[in-house]
Amino acid sequence: MLLLLLFCAFRSGSDRYYLKKAAGLSSGGKDVIYYLRGRNILSLVSFYLCLYSVKLILFLLSFLPFFTALYFTLGVGPKHNMSLAVFKIGLLLCAALFVHGAVLFVRLNSFLFPARYCFVTGNFKSISRLISFSYLCMQGNRKRVFRRKLSFIPWFLSCVFLLPAGFVRSYYNQSMADIAADLIEKHLQKA
Repeated sequence: MLLLLLFCAFRSGSDRYYLKKAAGLSSGGKDVIYYLRGRNILSLVSFYLCLYSVKLILFLLSFLPFFTALYFTLGVGPKHNMSLAVFKIGLLLCAALFVHGAVLFVRLNSFLFPARYCFVTGNFKSISRLISFSYLCMQGNRKRVFRRKLSFIPWFLSCVFLLPAGFVRSYYNQSMADIAADLIEKHLQKA
């Protein structure tokens, strides 16, 4: 539990650092330990519990048809006089539902992309408003964020052979902070 808390604090602190860097401000790295002080820990824990609860619910709802088909295919399976052809059709249905669930989860989860960065800005008093603002930021911008993330795939693949992963990861984090800062600023001006 303590390790998870430290991970969340470090992640939010580094998000805060990259957002300040995107705005042209320098903090000297103090933001990384910002969430380990005082009352910040309570808000951090409640935010991450809520965010990952929403992600877990999205995951379960996305893969519910797959789990159901898998249960009936394997639970009733060849043990109970099911023909091999029907069993193979059941497995194909499971594979199709798994792909459908994965695509659906990625699409639904993409709406939560700016939520971490919105939390770091501190402009939101309630987590439900923060998540709904994150949803509004991503409307019409999912392709933009997806393309930016997709552009880093060759860089991450090159980490296996050429580049150190920490080098690429810092550029990736800065790029995601830049795009999140742009989305948040654009939608805060509309409000």
